[in-house]
Amino acid sequence: MSELGWATYLDKKAGQSYAMNQRVSVADDGYFTPTVFDNPLEVGGSLIELWKRVAAAPLSSSFMSM
Repeated sequence: MSELGWATYLDKKAGQSYAMNQRVSVADDGYFTPTVFDNPLEVGGSLIELWKRVAAAPLSSSFMSM
């Protein structure tokens, strides 16, 4: 099973997260972000959204484990 498949399975069946990440159903970034093989506009849009989240809360983006 892939990492995304395992994370989805754990969220649905066990109600927990995988590898200290957010649960798939409540992830801030949607959990399934575009890869380099996807549409370049989707990748660019995802990158812009990431920059917006970092600008809004730089410390929570830098120190995610705290």
